[in-house]
Amino acid sequence: MIRSALVKNISSLLWAGWRRRYLIALPIFLMPFIGLSVGLLSAKKYETTTTILFQEASEHNPFLEDIAIATNLRSRMEALNALLHSRHILASVAWQRKLLNEEMDEQEKAQVIAELSRALNAKLVGDNLIKISYRAEDKTHMKETLSMVSMRFVERVLAPQRSSIIQSESFLAQELESRKADLQTAEKALAEYRNKFASELPTLHSANVS
Repeated sequence: MIRSALVKNISSLLWAGWRRRYLIALPIFLMPFIGLSVGLLSAKKYETTTTILFQEASEHNPFLEDIAIATNLRSRMEALNALLHSRHILASVAWQRKLLNEEMDEQEKAQVIAELSRALNAKLVGDNLIKISYRAEDKTHMKETLSMVSMRFVERVLAPQRSSIIQSESFLAQELESRKADLQTAEKALAEYRNKFASELPTLHSANVS
């Protein structure tokens, strides 16, 4: 009884499928051609990425712990994204890539910078690694553009550390010069004392007493 009902249901499904065979087969044959047409006619988007490792070497040096500045990328990620899309960075890259020229008005320049901003994205990977992605319809100069953006981004992120290092280097140089001058003064005073009291020096004192 159960077997006959199962066979009947399967037969009904097969018969329904056969009656709608054209409706079932038509999408199977058409979808590959539709997908190929959409792929050929739609605008292509290319994407390139780069990863940047921010690691403060002085944090692992006990002699430089006092001047080390933590990057704190996780807490600064929102600010770093804003920095990546800032006009200061993107305008500099656009001028160097010759995307901007003197003949453009301010609105056209702003549009070019806005398009470049929309094409960029940065996200944190781990604790010290930032991944920057760049998407464009033309793949010709994508590598050069992303490289310029990354270099300026790194310079801006490391600016506080570099400023601290430069100030520390200047301070240490001044201290070394001051100590060098004091040492030269002390050596000069010692030489003058030896010349003036040569007979009283320990090396000649015992012979003079005798």
